[in-house]
Amino acid sequence: MATYAISDIHGCFNTFKALLEQIKLEKTDKLFILGDLIDRGSQSAQVVDHILYLRSTGFDITCLRGNHEDFLLKCLNDVPEYLYWWFVNGGKITLKSYGNDATADWKSAIPKEHIDFYKAMPVIAFYENFVLVHAGLDFSKESPIRDTDEHTMMWERDFICDSSKIQNKTLITGHTPTPLFPSISVMRDSGHVIIDNGCVFKDARGFGNLVALNLDNMELFHVPNCEE
Repeated sequence: MATYAISDIHGCFNTFKALLEQIKLEKTDKLFILGDLIDRGSQSAQVVDHILYLRSTGFDITCLRGNHEDFLLKCLNDVPEYLYWWFVNGGKITLKSYGNDATADWKSAIPKEHIDFYKAMPVIAFYENFVLVHAGLDFSKESPIRDTDEHTMMWERDFICDSSKIQNKTLITGHTPTPLFPSISVMRDSGHVIIDNGCVFKDARGFGNLVALNLDNMELFHVPNCEE
């Protein structure tokens, strides 16, 4: 039995499957996915389909809500200022994976099962000595876990982790693309580990890998973007 964390798949379905094969995910394992399953990559719907399939066959997978799922949900709720920004940040590509070209009836293209999945995503999770969120916590608060609002957990980048305020637990986040070596590797021994290597940015030097962190022994796994 092992426990893994992955973040920021961003529609890179083939890479996601390759990473699951590398870690040899089993039904006795636990997997946390820290948001941003969708947008930018070409197979967002397929990523969600696969997760739902794995869950239905007995795999223990917890998916947190990232800022890109937040984009989608706000657009479903007709928050007008979000639609433009979602489309330019990969929303149109996500809709294409659902068979829609961002036409006026785009909402009907997303299956109810997927909408329910997005709505049910929590914004924070806990595992042993770890706190997991997509983006960050508000360490200006006396109790960041209790007092951080959901928007901050999905969107924040500008913060310094103070482990003493979270019971000396280790904070695991995605959201901010971070070089694999030395940055993510060095972080494994710190109070805050970012596990987003910008998988979708495969042409950017130092980036382009999907990362999994074994939370039981802090072993790092990664596979390069293998999308067509």
